[in-house]
Amino acid sequence: MDSKYIAIVYEEDMNDILKSANILGTFHGIRVDKNGRYNEMDFYEVGFDYHSWKALRDAKICIDYIDDLGNLYSLIRGRCNNLNIKVKVKDIVADELAKCDAIREQMSIRDRCVASGENSGIQEYKNKKTSLVSTKKANSLVAFDKDSDLVMPFREIVSGSGNLPIFIYLHDKKSRGSNNTTLLLKECKNLISTLKASGEQYILVIPNVVVEYGLNVDVDGETKQVPSSLNKLLAQVIDYEIANNNGDPKRIYIMGTGSGVEDVMCELNTNSSAYAGAVLAFGVGEYDDIEKYKDITFEIVSASEDVDYADEDISNLVTDIKEVGGKVEYLELEGDLAHCAKEFYKNSSWISNIFNSSRNVIKEAKPKEEIINESQTE
Repeated sequence: MDSKYIAIVYEEDMNDILKSANILGTFHGIRVDKNGRYNEMDFYEVGFDYHSWKALRDAKICIDYIDDLGNLYSLIRGRCNNLNIKVKVKDIVADELAKCDAIREQMSIRDRCVASGENSGIQEYKNKKTSLVSTKKANSLVAFDKDSDLVMPFREIVSGSGNLPIFIYLHDKKSRGSNNTTLLLKECKNLISTLKASGEQYILVIPNVVVEYGLNVDVDGETKQVPSSLNKLLAQVIDYEIANNNGDPKRIYIMGTGSGVEDVMCELNTNSSAYAGAVLAFGVGEYDDIEKYKDITFEIVSASEDVDYADEDISNLVTDIKEVGGKVEYLELEGDLAHCAKEFYKNSSWISNIFNSSRNVIKEAKPKEEIINESQTE
């Protein structure tokens, strides 16, 4: 059989049509189930022809595939969408294997944390490839739970004293991993400089994760996004900052850039009442109930030459927020992403705008002992 199309498919997704196609390669991966647990599972590089493609379409199978020119397509319940991206199969396989290794590393970190005698909590984080990565300016910690295969290493910078606002930054997918030293020095460098220039006091929290937030589950034939263990670990981190560093439960803010915006919107979709403000920089995500956003102050920025996120999608979000009475400042910058990001971080006024917002709904702080040693209260 000639292979005009190629797909990367996990074993549990192999249907009769794909099983009759060409298996071009077999790889050992790891896959999340509907309960958020990760299981070892093989995945395949599958080659198939037009007749198999038509059978997949008619059966309304959902699958991403690549044609012989390297164009990426998505087949969703009988509809074919050109994603306007050129990719290489070897790169997709390499990325998937790297993600699987990162998940295995996180499971190992979880096991080491639980071995200390606690079932969940916050511990000082040591990266196995380096010595202790806390510095005088940034503490390095990790949130864990025995019932979660993933952990959440995070950087914590406390600037000031008293009742401090909590500012959470969710990174782009390019920074996924467990090395929060690299994340701090690269992607967050400009943000930290802008925060300092603003003159504000704050607690800055920078989680470092290996997969996206939220889980996509099938509900009555439709894909719905529900909270994942990462969303739960982030709530644990917020409780910790409130209890340990006098974080203000009425002034909790969240920011994302690029694909990090998708994670921010996932968090807002599932836990909107916790946040007073949000910064969405150069990205947009999914939302099913815009009413959840009406009590949040938004700073939204886009780049005219952004190849990943369309201005139209971002402006539609801005319009929807305004229609429900939400507060939003929208900044449209001209140029490519690198230029616009540099311009955005030059001005710290957006920091003050966000920090001036607060929520009437108060997130109750757990006692410090409960945050550190939750397992002892079971």
